[in-house]
Amino acid sequence: LGFRKQAWGGAAPPPPSSSDIPPCARCGAPRRFEFEILPQVLAYLDLDNEDSAAPDFAAVLIYSCSAMCKSDTATPGDTTYAEEFVWVQPPLNE
Repeated sequence: LGFRKQAWGGAAPPPPSSSDIPPCARCGAPRRFEFEILPQVLAYLDLDNEDSAAPDFAAVLIYSCSAMCKSDTATPGDTTYAEEFVWVQPPLNE
């Protein structure tokens, strides 16, 4: 994960520990890191930086079920969605 050390030096807040990431609510399997959203994406969203409600973060990490479990009601070819876990690292200036 690329957020462990800031490019300009100094340590960033630590990444989540395994105890911070809950197991899958469907099957109980551990979740695994799936992908990361970096704050650079905010520049493409045409947000008002002065708006206190505008999103601001250092990183958003998404974790999914390591067992890739399926819904009990899924049928072959059916698309089902499972709730994932999102961990947000606050902005480094907070």
